[in-house]
Amino acid sequence: MRRYYTLLAFFVICLTTMAQNRKSINETEFNKNYAGQFEIVGRNIEMQRILQFPNLDKEELYKRAKAYLDDRIQKKYAPLSTNANYSYTDYSLIITEGIDNLYWGKALGKMYGTAKYVYKLEVKDHKVRATIILYSFKQPEYYDIELTDLFPFTNKLKRKMRRVLADFIDYANGLFAHTQKGLSQDKQQENDW
Repeated sequence: MRRYYTLLAFFVICLTTMAQNRKSINETEFNKNYAGQFEIVGRNIEMQRILQFPNLDKEELYKRAKAYLDDRIQKKYAPLSTNANYSYTDYSLIITEGIDNLYWGKALGKMYGTAKYVYKLEVKDHKVRATIILYSFKQPEYYDIELTDLFPFTNKLKRKMRRVLADFIDYANGLFAHTQKGLSQDKQQENDW
C-alpha cells in the first residue's frame, strides 16, 4: 500500500510540474487580450502600428529607418533573425525575418515553434506605419500548419496555437516598441565620437 501512495505522489508531482511549464490561454482570455491586435488578410496574419515622430521629417525618418533595418539585417538587434531578403524603395522598407523560440509544448523535451514574417516600414512626414505579416508557422508536431485553418482555436491543438499566437503577438508588440525607440535615436550622433 505504501508503494501505491508513493507512486501516486510521484505521478501527481510529475503532472503538476508539466502543467506549470507554460500557462495555456483560454478562449475568453485570448479574445479579450489578443484577438483585437491582429487581422487575417488572405492566408496571413497582420499586425500594424502607426509610430509618431513629431520632430522628424520624411527624409530623416527614412534615413533612420534604413539604418535601423540595416542593423537588424546585420543581426545587431535580432540575434535569432533569419533575414532571407530585403527591399528599400520609395520610402518603404521591407525585410523578412523569423523567430524560433515560440514555446509549443513538452514531450521528451521542450518544443518550440518557428514563425516567419515580413516586417515593413512605410515612412511619411512625422510618422511611420509598421506592419508585421506572419506568413508561415511551423511547429514540432506537424510539418507545416496554416494558422488561419485553426481559428477560432477550440480543441487541444488549438489551445496550443492560441498560446503560440499570443506569444508572437507579445513579440510583435515588443518589436514595435523597439522600432519606436530605435528610430527616435540618431545613429549619426552615436557614430560621431
